[in-house]
Amino acid sequence: MAISAGTHLGRYEIRSKIGAGGMGEVYLAEDTQLERQVALKVLLAEVANDEDRVRRFVQEAKAASALNHPNILTVHEIGTIENSHYIATEWIKGETLRERLKDEPLSLRETLDVVLQVAAALNAAHGAGIVHRDIKPENIMVRDDGLVKVLDFGLAKLIKSEPPTIGSGSKSDQEAETIVTHQTRPGVVLGTVAYMSPEQARGKETDARSDVWSLGVVMYEMLTQRMPFAGETPNDSIAAILTQEPAPLDESTPKELQRIVRKSLQKSADERYQGVKDLLLDVKNLKRELEFSEGLKRSRVSQTTGSSIVSTGQVAEHATAMQSAAVSTGSSMPQQRSSAEYIVGEIKRHRIGITLGAVLLLVVLIAGGVGLYKFWPGAKVSGPPRELKFVRLTTGGKIGNAVIDGEATISPDGRYVVFVTAEAGKQALWVRQVSTGSLVQIVPPLQGFYHGNTFSPDGEFVYATRTDDENLLGALFQVPVLGGTPRRVLTHMAGPITFSPDGKRFAFVRGDLNGEIHLMLANVDGSGEQKLATRKLPEGFTADGASWSPDGKLIACGVFNYSGTKSATVVGVSVDGGLEKPLTLQKFGSVHHVVWLGDGSGLVMTAMQEVSTIGTQIWFLSYPSGEMRRITNDLNGYGRVSLSVTADSSAIVSVQEDVSAQVYLTAPNEDSARARMISHGKYDGLNGLDWTPDGKIVYFNQSGSNSDLWTMNADGSGARQLMSDDFVENDPAVSPNGRYVLYSSNRSGRWNIWRIDADGNNSKQVSDGDGPDSSPKCSPDGKWIVFQSLRSGKSTLWKVPIDGGPASQLTDQLALLFSISPDGKFIAYATLDEQVSTQSQLVIIPFEGGPSVKSLSPRFSIFGGNGATSAGLMWTPDGRAITYADQLNRAGNLWSQPIDGGPPKQLTNFPSDMIFRFAWSTDGKQLAVSRGKFTDDVVLIKNFK
Repeated sequence: MAISAGTHLGRYEIRSKIGAGGMGEVYLAEDTQLERQVALKVLLAEVANDEDRVRRFVQEAKAASALNHPNILTVHEIGTIENSHYIATEWIKGETLRERLKDEPLSLRETLDVVLQVAAALNAAHGAGIVHRDIKPENIMVRDDGLVKVLDFGLAKLIKSEPPTIGSGSKSDQEAETIVTHQTRPGVVLGTVAYMSPEQARGKETDARSDVWSLGVVMYEMLTQRMPFAGETPNDSIAAILTQEPAPLDESTPKELQRIVRKSLQKSADERYQGVKDLLLDVKNLKRELEFSEGLKRSRVSQTTGSSIVSTGQVAEHATAMQSAAVSTGSSMPQQRSSAEYIVGEIKRHRIGITLGAVLLLVVLIAGGVGLYKFWPGAKVSGPPRELKFVRLTTGGKIGNAVIDGEATISPDGRYVVFVTAEAGKQALWVRQVSTGSLVQIVPPLQGFYHGNTFSPDGEFVYATRTDDENLLGALFQVPVLGGTPRRVLTHMAGPITFSPDGKRFAFVRGDLNGEIHLMLANVDGSGEQKLATRKLPEGFTADGASWSPDGKLIACGVFNYSGTKSATVVGVSVDGGLEKPLTLQKFGSVHHVVWLGDGSGLVMTAMQEVSTIGTQIWFLSYPSGEMRRITNDLNGYGRVSLSVTADSSAIVSVQEDVSAQVYLTAPNEDSARARMISHGKYDGLNGLDWTPDGKIVYFNQSGSNSDLWTMNADGSGARQLMSDDFVENDPAVSPNGRYVLYSSNRSGRWNIWRIDADGNNSKQVSDGDGPDSSPKCSPDGKWIVFQSLRSGKSTLWKVPIDGGPASQLTDQLALLFSISPDGKFIAYATLDEQVSTQSQLVIIPFEGGPSVKSLSPRFSIFGGNGATSAGLMWTPDGRAITYADQLNRAGNLWSQPIDGGPPKQLTNFPSDMIFRFAWSTDGKQLAVSRGKFTDDVVLIKNFK
């Protein structure tokens, strides 16, 4: 039938023709029943008898109608009237991306907005099992208000998936049932040639990665106004797609965006983004960085003109961008380590007891080392200042028999330094007079452990946070500077405080097990608590020390975001309103304590620049320019929480740290003198080691800037590097048959589980998504990999087939450490006893997941004080006990906790050195142990400005 203005198709009255395609024509019509305007797509009469095209027409409607997403065209109805097939959809007032590109090039911001919205639509489609297969500018509508809609699911294909769980009744299952699967004949090419993926152009099987390619082509076209694979004929275009590489993007394009486009256009689907969600997260992070950059530039202009630093609207814009970029993954996995210094630092800080606040802060801080990688260059970084002067206030890492444990702070007038020591399982608080060197123990050795110290503005008191049996959630104590009875000021906190300039209030960071990290305010007497700002994991405030600006307007604090490509930086939080603004563009692997200089011209801070760096360094952050400069740059590390500056900014106090680790072989109950050191490196096994079935050892090693996996014989001979690249490989675990080595790595830009052949070839990504994923362990039958992940909103256990595939969650309870039983029937993991405050608990569940079959409340603390957070847990080979490490006074030894609930038994008797990781040999006769020294000394640094 002829269709013109005024024609009626059922209840639809045609207003005008607005478009046409290969299968149908599109009209603006009025729905006379619901009194709304719709777009009516009518199948062309000449193709109405083509069964395949009619099926594709119907498929388009059913595929789109199965999805409910703001960036996907809404289908109202599908029907047939007078032999005319039609689809009624929402009417979009706007233009196609093709039309938009004809007018003028898109700005970078507009390009990223379009990509984000298209990727969000595809992510929803892929989640429902649908691949679009025809992403191109003609199928992307941009509304007048900027909202993007993806159209035309006529070539959509249902992704093959596992059968749904019986009785699950999930929405995705119900939607999938409504979709007609499009069975493409082998060799048949469907889609628009210029946007086809190589596998699509060859007529091969396609999946979600084909949509990634097509979106990559669209990105390239938006950025360059040209096609990446152009040809005079369709065959020429296909040849270009299969054999040629696109011309490089203009140098003005951000390097990160260039990387995103390159990765999207990898000809091998295995080298592309494995899901559009990964692309989406990378673009979100890039967009946020650009917005931060613009905000920082505006703040500089505002400073120059004497107006407010950042307007409320600007800060709100940044906050919105940060919020939209967040992908909830929860708390961290303590086994995951991205630097030797980071792990050892956590062992050092948490030795005895366990608290809600301490565990969360441990989780947050260790998360800082999960999946961080060399990323944005950020602000200008210059070399260290000249004539830097170091003065050692302690030597040899000890005061008598007590080891120096850090938490060092200098008084505002520079006269006194306070720090912590540990001896016989207890910690003491000391003050050293800088000019004379005299030492005074102001708090005697007590059970518990300190989290940070701060002098009051007048220098009369030390405010120390400590966790002990009476303060399981942590507490703040006030102590006279030369000793006296500690007075408890505030509970439920486990980190250093920072005072307001007038000394009437202080700020601190508090975390909870719901994954929220709060920047808090309180009066100096502990009253008047107030939440100033909150971040939700995987974003958070760093717990190692915030700093109140001299003008009283801002609180500077390290922040992290561990979704996607992970990073940490420094923000200023407005005391009036809690709004955040970036203080620098520099991105770090981790940011710890930040301290304002007295004149407000900048801050000093402890931070780790890159994931492969050993040793946290001290930096200077210029304010308001945001430029960064190293203060220290050596092979030592400098204390994270141990950082302070005198009031006149003439001196810094910190703790200089040194760590070394080697692999030893010993046997249960063997005399320590018989233990054999079989490696001689600096950081051998620090981030993991395991045995192969034939008696070799696979271990982590740090050499230069590379963090890689090595293997050696049990006598230390035959050391060989399994891989050498710019990525980080941690947590090696060998499959029972010895065929694979499992590990966690940031090779994909995110921390996921990978495997490699035992000879070092054929790396394969096994888990995908945001993660971060860590600590892989293989089931005894070799079919499954169990690992820890943040993807559920906190650290929980998951499993994935050893060849890769969808991951399934085994627990919804917080799980920080775990091990699979030798018979493969059970998993033991460490968590918190929810019924007894923060009591540590060992839970045993079936391998398939489900309710616990046994739980133990051991006398030792699995977390913190025993160092199990770094050394891990492991079933004994006979399956009767769980092995863990105790790090009392940095003399680490292995113990076993019987499953029947009996008392723990000591397996080793080393008189000194810490244990970082350990593993049982497959025959149960030997233990491989990574152990070594960790030394702290308090240092004074002058001439740093």
